[in-house]
Amino acid sequence: MNYPVLAQRVRYFKEDTKGVATMCRAFEEVREESAREAKHEQAIESAKTMLADGLLYKTIARYAKLPIEEVKALDTKKPA
Repeated sequence: MNYPVLAQRVRYFKEDTKGVATMCRAFEEVREESAREAKHEQAIESAKTMLADGLLYKTIARYAKLPIEEVKALDTKKPA
């Protein structure tokens, strides 16, 4: 490597016990956040389908586990 400071930090995160643990925690946090986002997107898609089927906001919010305000915001057919 051309940069000694960078080489030292990479070595720390790859070889040092504390560095490896830090990286593992960071990757776990990213993985969990990604899973939360995917679950939320899936809930939104389900809510849109239920809206298209004409279900009530309250029912959709309960089944999709979304706030009722968010369900209302997803409704594109509501009057202006």
